[in-house]
Amino acid sequence: RLELCHKALQVRHERLSKVTSDVAPVLWQHGALARLDKDEKIDDLLKNGYSTLLLSYVGLPETVEILLKKSIKEEEGETLAIKILNKMNEVCLNLTKEIGVCFKLYSFYDNVSSTYFINKDLEEFGYIKKITDKTSYNSAYFIEDEELNILEKLEYEKKFNNLSLGGTISKVDISLVKEDELDDLIKYIYENIIYCNLKKYEKEK
Repeated sequence: RLELCHKALQVRHERLSKVTSDVAPVLWQHGALARLDKDEKIDDLLKNGYSTLLLSYVGLPETVEILLKKSIKEEEGETLAIKILNKMNEVCLNLTKEIGVCFKLYSFYDNVSSTYFINKDLEEFGYIKKITDKTSYNSAYFIEDEELNILEKLEYEKKFNNLSLGGTISKVDISLVKEDELDDLIKYIYENIIYCNLKKYEKEK
């Protein structure tokens, strides 16, 4: 599967490498990113860490659940989750060294993709409790646990942040935060979390 992802990302890179500066003059000719001549290809500027190809993932808690029948919060489940992400990061690092284009792991925050994949698995494997018994997979590594307060949830999830340096996000249901707790929450996020989305989330029916 990782090799398939590698090929797909390579196709994207190869197509982009054929683009000329005329496609976006402000970016490539007038200094936003570079000062290339007209009709000059941007390919050399995509190498050596200048651009990043993102290997994205969703559904890490469900992966742990179906492999171990354990929650990602349990010690064995957490160990496996981190081992999976470390392996994916290892692949990204090897690809970066191999072709000179930066590959990074991205914890994907996208309900459209999460819904697409769960529907595909539902079609192929049918109803599986705690796996395909909902409308979408868990984005990235989020955990849903009513026993944890918001700070405990974020404290647990932050250990996965540095394993997804291509992009990562935490989310907080702002409707669950009391007004007098908001300042402490923002301070905690600022000091501990790479990026956090605060909004009111509708409960899944």
